[in-house]
Amino acid sequence: MKNQIRNIVLLLLTIAITVELDAQTDNNFSAHSVVVKIGWYYPALDNLNDNYLPELGYDNKFNGNYSIGGNIVFSLPANFRARAGVSYWSDKVINDNLYLFEKFKLSFTKFSLAAIYEVKKDKLLLIPYVGLQGSFFTITNKFTQNNSSSVQQGQDYSWAPLLGLEKTFANHFITGIEFLYQIGSYTQDVNIGIKTKKQKVLINGPELFFKLGYKF
Repeated sequence: MKNQIRNIVLLLLTIAITVELDAQTDNNFSAHSVVVKIGWYYPALDNLNDNYLPELGYDNKFNGNYSIGGNIVFSLPANFRARAGVSYWSDKVINDNLYLFEKFKLSFTKFSLAAIYEVKKDKLLLIPYVGLQGSFFTITNKFTQNNSSSVQQGQDYSWAPLLGLEKTFANHFITGIEFLYQIGSYTQDVNIGIKTKKQKVLINGPELFFKLGYKF
């Protein structure tokens, strides 16, 4: 988790500095802010929880867990913003019966682009905004047994309407909250006897973030 946080922060800072230097002469498009965020994501994972895990001998199920991430936000005309971001979420189940696999860890790494509209009024203490986010995400299944592990990987796309509130302090520091509802799925290969069956796994679910940032 520490490595993911470090990599996200370094990537966003590099992008922000590069874009801000390139945009010095363009008032319509410039780097607005860089943000780090921590939150909670609860994906449905229906077929995974209801079918796949019982077939592997697991009594437990995947639930919600912490997610981390960061965004670089760009100013556009007419109260619009664009942003690029990356986030990471993972959860694991432990097999108490030690049948087949002791631990199954599932993780998503998302690379996202979003369009945002903010409501700017002088008397508002908090600035509300709404938007739509599209993400390309990678899926990693890691199975562990007796200190050895096997990994399955894949990728897919998802969408998320979003809304949030934010406040700027001392002209440069940002804090706020954001709610997204993730909509998407991916295909999981399931071994049944000697056959392999493909099952659709929904990642639909709520995601709530608390964010801190720096405004340029």
